Formats: sequence, C-alpha cells, structure tokens
Amino acid sequence: EIKGLVLSKNGTPLPGTNISLNKNRLIGTVTNACGEFKLKIPEDRNDYLMFSMISEPFYFDLRQITDKDLNKTLVFRIILFRENRKSQNIGNWKEEITIDCEEFNDKKTFRLTKKNRKWPTANKS
Repeated sequence: EIKGLVLSKNGTPLPGTNISLNKNRLIGTVTNACGEFKLKIPEDRNDYLMFSMISEPFYFDLRQITDKDLNKTLVFRIILFRENRKSQNIGNWKEEITIDCEEFNDKKTFRLTKKNRKWPTANKS
C-alpha cells in the first residue's frame, strides 16, 4: 500500500483526483479534501498509476517507486495544472468549516509533467 498526496504546481492540494491502476481500472481511489490518498499496488510494481481530473490523464510508472519509498508519503506534483491564485476564495470560508490534513514528515516528490501525458506502451498485457 502506498500513501500519497496530489498537489498542483503551486502546492495546492487537488481533492477529487481519480487515481487508478492502468491495467486494472477497477482498483483505484479518489483524493480526499486535502489531496491525500491510500492505494494498494502490485508487489512487482509493473503497472502505471493513472491520475485523472477533468483533463487528459497523467500516467506514472510504479517502477520508479523503490522499496525505501514505500514507507514515505509519495507526493505527486502536477506541474501542468493551471492555477490562478488570484481566483481562489481566500478568506471566504465560514469559521465553522475546517479541514484537518495529516502532516507527513517523510515525503518523496515526483513531478508529473507533459511527458506523463503519453499513453504507456512499455507494459502492455
């Protein structure tokens, strides 16, 4: 099982991001309000994670995750995500609404860029 965090290029959590295994799309999850997720992955890690929102999906080769990384929170930063900080409703939250996000001390960050938009061809099966 991996635990992770999906962020925009500016570090804003991306809630509601669908994450699934490419070979078996029945195995997947959705990020919570803080952009966090947990997902069981194959032991051999011979698959891709597919991150999808409203746009074209991003693919991440699970073989990039080492055994040491399994004890860390994996942060996936989606660099192409267009984000305008001026359009955020900062300060408009009602006082009684709070979101408690778990703070992770040990993280490994992966950048998802334009190259992660290509359909994975290396492990067809």
